[in-house]
Amino acid sequence: MDTEREALQCTAYPEVQSFCQRHGLAFEVVDLRWGIPNTQATDYLTTELCLEELERCQKTSIGPAFVALLGDQYGPCPVPRRIEEKEWEALRAQLTSRPRDLELVTRHFQRDDNTIPPTYVLQPSGSLVVPGPEEATLTSVLRGGAQEAWRLGLISQEQWMCYHRSVIEWEIELGLLSSARGDQGATVFLRDVQDLNKHILDDCSLKMVDRLVDGCLDTNAQSLLSGLKGRILDAQPGALKSHHLSWSRDLVNPKNKAHARYLKQLSEQFVARTNHQVLEQLRELELARQELGWLYQEIRHHLWQSTESTKVFCGHQELLAQLRQQLRQDESRTHTPLVLFGPPGIGKTSLMCKLAQQVPELLGHKTVVVLRLLGTSKLSLDARSLLRSLSFQVCLAYGLPLPPAQVLEAHSRVGHFFHTLLHTVSQRNFESLVLLLDSVDDLDSICHSPRVSWLPLKCPPRVHLILSTCSGQQVLHNLQQTLKDPSTYWEVKALSGSQGQEFIQLLLAAEKRMLSPGQRDVLWASLPECGHPGRLRLAFEEARKWASFTVPVPLATTAEEATHQLCIRLEETHGALLVAHVLGYIVSSRDLDRTWILWRYGLSEAELKDVLSLDDEVLQAVYRDWTPPSKELLRFPPLLWVRLRRDLGHCLVRRPVDGCMLLAIAHRQLSQVIQVRYLSGPERAKRHGVLAEFFSGAWSQGIKKLITLPLVGKPLNLDRKVAPQPLWFSSTVANLRKLTELPFHLLHAGRLEELKQEVLGNMSWISCRGISGGIEVLLDDFDMCAPHMNSPEVDLVREAIQLCGPAVELRGLEKSVLYTELLARLLFFAASHPAMIGQLCQQAQSWFRACPYPMLVPLAGFLQPPGGPLRATLTGCHKGITAIAWSLEEKLLVVGTQDGAMVVWDVEEQQVVHVLMGHTV
Repeated sequence: MDTEREALQCTAYPEVQSFCQRHGLAFEVVDLRWGIPNTQATDYLTTELCLEELERCQKTSIGPAFVALLGDQYGPCPVPRRIEEKEWEALRAQLTSRPRDLELVTRHFQRDDNTIPPTYVLQPSGSLVVPGPEEATLTSVLRGGAQEAWRLGLISQEQWMCYHRSVIEWEIELGLLSSARGDQGATVFLRDVQDLNKHILDDCSLKMVDRLVDGCLDTNAQSLLSGLKGRILDAQPGALKSHHLSWSRDLVNPKNKAHARYLKQLSEQFVARTNHQVLEQLRELELARQELGWLYQEIRHHLWQSTESTKVFCGHQELLAQLRQQLRQDESRTHTPLVLFGPPGIGKTSLMCKLAQQVPELLGHKTVVVLRLLGTSKLSLDARSLLRSLSFQVCLAYGLPLPPAQVLEAHSRVGHFFHTLLHTVSQRNFESLVLLLDSVDDLDSICHSPRVSWLPLKCPPRVHLILSTCSGQQVLHNLQQTLKDPSTYWEVKALSGSQGQEFIQLLLAAEKRMLSPGQRDVLWASLPECGHPGRLRLAFEEARKWASFTVPVPLATTAEEATHQLCIRLEETHGALLVAHVLGYIVSSRDLDRTWILWRYGLSEAELKDVLSLDDEVLQAVYRDWTPPSKELLRFPPLLWVRLRRDLGHCLVRRPVDGCMLLAIAHRQLSQVIQVRYLSGPERAKRHGVLAEFFSGAWSQGIKKLITLPLVGKPLNLDRKVAPQPLWFSSTVANLRKLTELPFHLLHAGRLEELKQEVLGNMSWISCRGISGGIEVLLDDFDMCAPHMNSPEVDLVREAIQLCGPAVELRGLEKSVLYTELLARLLFFAASHPAMIGQLCQQAQSWFRACPYPMLVPLAGFLQPPGGPLRATLTGCHKGITAIAWSLEEKLLVVGTQDGAMVVWDVEEQQVVHVLMGHTV
């Protein structure tokens, strides 16, 4: 079905992708057999990965999750990779009378006592797969043994099927026939060649059907295929979309008019069917969706992360007991928040999650527990978003009015609302409230500012706040400047040597694995008295791959050495260049320039595969031994990424951001090693350069890119079929991923002029970024770029945007407001700075001329320009100002208002740090 695959790649997928983007969805195609040789496409590991990916798609897709292209081939039946001990003994008993067959099977399988229960593992014979004829013989022998064992009742029908089902039937069974969603998320496109049976022995027909090793027709496979088609028609007729073609000698040929017409109809039907499934699911979600859907998604995300973190928990019982006792003591009195600290990977997150699970039993089952694993979602990356989500969740839990819109517009008001809310909850004298904020060092604002203004210095009775942070970081120092009571701080220490061994044993048991005595000796010798959970987990990731017949090599003794060892193993398995570029791209979505680590958002799998499809070095390495399947397009084979992702295991973490599930490196130590190994010198700029090309859309929408592949020898101009990157997918859906990533990558790729012209000096970009993210996010982009650019124009535009703040806060961030404000402030500089500011003014004027509604258009600068005495307008007072005073250092400004409140501003940060309400005795 190669021509069908290419037709969908060229025409159908881009159309569905644009449709999904207009509805705020990401579209990802997972075709693990595209772009690789047949030997890899049909091996046992690929089959396993295909079924795993199918399950992942079913869990994550809101629309179609499975599409099958079914023709006249049943396909190969792979040899099972693992056979459990009891099943093996049943098969062996049937083969004892055939010594040659028994010898063949025992030669290709080896017993692994490290699995629970023991299994027999298929061994590679000099390559990834057994050579063709011998593989066919092995398959036939196992089938015969399974058939006899099933007849005698020694194995189940499900076990019998493992030897008789093809890859195609396994996938259709999982994706459609046994799926709870039925045909709602699955489609089978059937190519039915009429009169094929009459010409079945013609050479051209034999290419379309299953054949035996000797080239003859495989009648058994054809019978099984007929049975599969019948099962689909009986069980899910709505999912079957048939295309009937008349037989001809050159049928499977795009130049054949009938075949070309069929491919066109297939693509159109794929688009219609897929779009319909997406719309149906969107309608159902819309009916079930509430205005607070974003909050429920956030809560579910952190609960899921918490469950994953505590699947294996060991040690720290004494510290847990002390924390529980402290919570009891603080329940009825005013107290300080608690701060847990320790080195990275010491187990703070799992400890916080375990404590969250135990709190209801400790303080009462009606206790409201709010958990946030900061840095793992977009709403937990900055203080404003965090306080907003916390306030909404607490208000809902206690039946209180939700924060009004005017409170949410400014960070200072959200902070004040949050503080007031905690006291309101305490005064209700009802359920206790426990807030657990893990990894506060991953919160942007606490990294950038020495003050933690949103953090309450005292918690009222029945309200508890528990934080965790890394020791040795600036963040802990900032907290100590805010919370000065030494009893606030609780150190999380390493496990004991015996607890470390118990921890690894628990990890192995959770994976149904064990180690032989000799392997345990090697493992413990490599970890003398090691109690660091992060280091122990790295050791576990190596040890879990040992079969009982594996002779292990000593492991590294430090976390850094172990991380390098992991990279070396990945390079040996997947190739040094692919590992370097994949990990480099993922880590390039972080900024490690400062003394702290600022988490960025990572990449989605669809984005990563697109980026790899633009990386000529990667493609030249991939297609070194075989040629790509298409002469029109060139893509990175998805199977190679899925194999690498599987071996990375727990080193990757997923985060929901901007409607996408993004991948990032889970461990700081690994991220730092990747920086050293793969992003030193010019390599870092190269990775950012390719990412910038992707997010700018330079090679999308049919624009072809030249490449010379090793086996071709001449330049090829091929379409890479990467996602388009407009600023707006529709009138209401902005391209948030582009807005977030492009400035960052242009900056670090050194493409400063493009950054100035296409981003910072582009009115369409500025308005899209401001409308979709707010003025503060827009200013963050300028603050990130300006220090590296030495450009007066950039500084003027940044200050003009800041001066727009009060008008935007008052009138809302609409295009007309933003364009009017900026034009009335920047026209002063249009003549003196024509390249950037003059261009911005022309763009704004062009928008006004094209606007179909009446507008008051600034013809000259008349608002306070940037660069003047007015630096910022401080907002936050709801009533008139009656008094004003400076602190001695002139860093704080205190204002009294008519409603009896005192508002304290941090002038450097230009934000409210305290609102002190007046009261009477």
